[in-house]
Amino acid sequence: MHTNDFPLIQPEEALGIVLEHAPGWHSRSVPIDKALGLVLAKDLVSPRAIPEHPTSTVDGFAVISSDKTPIRKIVGEQLAGHYSPEMRVHEGEAARITTGGLLPAGADAVIMLEDVQEADGMIRLAKEVPPGANLRQIGQDVAKGETVLPADTRIGPPEIGLAASLGFTSLEVYPRPIVAILSTGDEVRPLGTRLGLGEVWDSNRHALLAMAKDVGAEGLDMGLAPDDERKLRRLLRVALTKADVVVTTGGASAGKKDLLKPILAEWGTIHFGRVFQKPGKPFTFATVWGKPVFTLPGNPVSSMVSFELYIRPFLYKMLHRRLWRPHVQAVVQEDVKHASDRIEFVRAKVRKTDRGYVAVTTGLQGSARITSLVGANALLRIPPGDEPVPAGSEVEAILLDCESVEGQDA
Repeated sequence: MHTNDFPLIQPEEALGIVLEHAPGWHSRSVPIDKALGLVLAKDLVSPRAIPEHPTSTVDGFAVISSDKTPIRKIVGEQLAGHYSPEMRVHEGEAARITTGGLLPAGADAVIMLEDVQEADGMIRLAKEVPPGANLRQIGQDVAKGETVLPADTRIGPPEIGLAASLGFTSLEVYPRPIVAILSTGDEVRPLGTRLGLGEVWDSNRHALLAMAKDVGAEGLDMGLAPDDERKLRRLLRVALTKADVVVTTGGASAGKKDLLKPILAEWGTIHFGRVFQKPGKPFTFATVWGKPVFTLPGNPVSSMVSFELYIRPFLYKMLHRRLWRPHVQAVVQEDVKHASDRIEFVRAKVRKTDRGYVAVTTGLQGSARITSLVGANALLRIPPGDEPVPAGSEVEAILLDCESVEGQDA
């Protein structure tokens, strides 16, 4: 069984099949410090009010606002973190209080230090104080029973800080899927080894592990598999046992040593084996033992573009994150050569201007030229055709890095 045994399908159809097989992902509780970047699986409801007691927002003195006596006796102090429940402020009295200090009984306002004169255990008020002045009232920040974070909120540093302020030590989230990455091919060598003629270092595995981590998944490095069916079967079994998703590179085309497709067909179901696109035509998707397996081409650009177009949204669906990259129309600033026989995803730099988006390519677009991805912040979706797309034409651009699009010179 080889790649050419499979019909070519459109990218949109391939993506639909991939997303249709994204498994239902059950939530679980994780420690709060492990939740960054994950999505909340259920509403986070506050078990308490913040603050639970009226609290001073300034350094000053707690007083009774209705007391018109300008001179008050200092009867004690309420420091942040040190509350004296027996203290009570009466008319003609004041209690020293610091920012964050709890308001003592009897008082209903705080006057700032700058608005009093202090001498011999007494203070003179320079102004009247309205009720509630300089106070955070009970529940002012968060009410008890309030939903502070709804389900499907992506958790960032502020969300972790809020949850911690409410005393949560763990959060119910959709966990990170484990993605096994396996490179194949006798010509592929691990980093740090000497290359022989025709050999290449294994860039795919390191790039794809980084992409899995960037998505929010947990990468599982399965190393290198030679073009040996017995060893390849053994490594695939381990990957399928340990991971939620398996991604392989190489061994997906029509060569004599492309061994993956027959194994996948024997163990499971191959849903498609070719896509009407460049790069990434031999991209293959299968399910084996109920788990998704993505077989990517061995060329570095093909594998990374295929990951971006299909595996990223698949993992985002598992993580309950927004699936789609922004799509915009961009004007190309040069003639764009492209494949005549299929859709090509051209690597480009896109910049937003006052008149819209403009794009320039990153140069030669060969599937093995990984430098075409370096600095690219967009993929231009170019339909098949015999002639280059002329400069000044408007094309569809998939934005990979919105921040750089806003500020980068094209």
